[in-house]
Amino acid sequence: MKPDSASLIPLETICDLLNVPIGDRQNILRLTKSALMSDESDEDEIDDRTARNDIMMYFADLVAERRKTPGSDPISLMAGAKFNGRYMPDEDIILNCYSLILGGNQTTRLTMIGAVHAFRQNPAQWRVLKEGQVTLESACDEALRWTTPAMHFGRIALTSAELSDQSIAPGTWLPYGFLLATVMRRHSPSLTGSI
Repeated sequence: MKPDSASLIPLETICDLLNVPIGDRQNILRLTKSALMSDESDEDEIDDRTARNDIMMYFADLVAERRKTPGSDPISLMAGAKFNGRYMPDEDIILNCYSLILGGNQTTRLTMIGAVHAFRQNPAQWRVLKEGQVTLESACDEALRWTTPAMHFGRIALTSAELSDQSIAPGTWLPYGFLLATVMRRHSPSLTGSI
């Protein structure tokens, strides 16, 4: 695999899905690398934040363009969709595009790299896949589980709830640590049901 393949394949796929103009894609690649995984050792937090803002500004312009001249891509569909008589707000469309371009690129890139690494470490598993003893679909699912690029995520509680004898009020930020959950499952299998 060429060094840039892991970056180009997911980004090109997502850009195709969103119908991002071909001439804009190198800039999107540069911005996503800066926002998530800079290739430059001298970049700092300001560069990262600037890149994230530039990505959102790019999609703001693209949303405005698709509202004027819609196509059949997801951005146009979101821009033209009405809910209860109202168009979807630009901010929602922009954040959906932002999440897809960053999250999809990051997840796919790191899963590809992790799968190649795992197969090199476990050649018998590569043979099982290569000989068709498992499906490519199940191998992709397992690669996503094996190489989860996200370390954590969170949700905001919309209603009151109880979790492990803890009261959760609406509006409470609920973080979830993937790495911590993995470690806890390995060392305390009895916790599996509560994680």
